[in-house]
Amino acid sequence: MKRSILIAALGIAFAGAALWVFLSRGKNRRAVHLKYRLGGALLSLMALASTACDGGSFMTSCYDPAPPATLEVHPTQEIRTDVPMDVRNGDNIGFTVYDGTSTYKGITLVITDTAQGELQRQSFVLENGYQDVFMVLEVGDYEGVVLLNVYVETVDGELKQYFVAPFMLNVIAQE
Repeated sequence: MKRSILIAALGIAFAGAALWVFLSRGKNRRAVHLKYRLGGALLSLMALASTACDGGSFMTSCYDPAPPATLEVHPTQEIRTDVPMDVRNGDNIGFTVYDGTSTYKGITLVITDTAQGELQRQSFVLENGYQDVFMVLEVGDYEGVVLLNVYVETVDGELKQYFVAPFMLNVIAQE
């Protein structure tokens, strides 16, 4: 209630200052200065008053912000970056990919070893906003720990590493 009265009083004072500026044809510096100060105070008070009626969020606007470029990539298995997961040739390694804004056009899975370099690479085109991708492990006779890096490709063709640390896989021999 107090805010409403204060807003009404500032509105009346602002209208009076605007009339003063109009009658002086904008040549009175005090009138122009008073009008700007009252207008600023009126806008500030109205912004603060709007936060009380919408549940406490700071600013309300009639414009919806653009949704952020959301991309979520989740492994379908319990793959970790600190402990290697045992895998064999022929095992599926999968990820669930969700692209909320169609900002990305592909995902690339790369398996590397520090001694031999790249062992396997497979790229997938993201067709829908939600997609499961699976890579069949085929690293030949290699045995030991390898790193699985996940890269995403933006619409403009730039490849970026998605996870900060690569996943660790321990390739073991077939039985």
